[in-house]
Amino acid sequence: MLSRLLYGGRITLVAGLAAPLISTGFGVLLGLVAGYFSGWADIAVMRLLDVLLRFLLAILIVAFHGRSTLHGLIAIAVANLPFFARRVRGQTLQLRERTFVEAARALGSATSAFSAATCWATCCPWWSRPSSSTWAG
Repeated sequence: MLSRLLYGGRITLVAGLAAPLISTGFGVLLGLVAGYFSGWADIAVMRLLDVLLRFLLAILIVAFHGRSTLHGLIAIAVANLPFFARRVRGQTLQLRERTFVEAARALGSATSAFSAATCWATCCPWWSRPSSSTWAG
């Protein structure tokens, strides 16, 4: 009975784990880029996310490419992507103006070292909680 249950629920398990991982990964990456490199990068990423929110691109993916597990998985990930990116962008904008970041810049710290290590560690609680609730359903 358990094997039948697991066999029948494999698509649900894959979609329930893979879609939040994809949307969280790309959302965090886009949020870090938009938050740290303000200016044209911020504007470009935020306009892309506005398009995703406005036109319900997830529905269009499934409509044009047909019904399949992969397309449904991509559609769920695309639908959740803007929420993670906006949350991480806001936290990165706040973190970028803190005194320890300005001190690191004054000492000659590299831009990539800041965004890779400091932002990732400091923003982790802000994107991990919503990501875990997305896994639940």
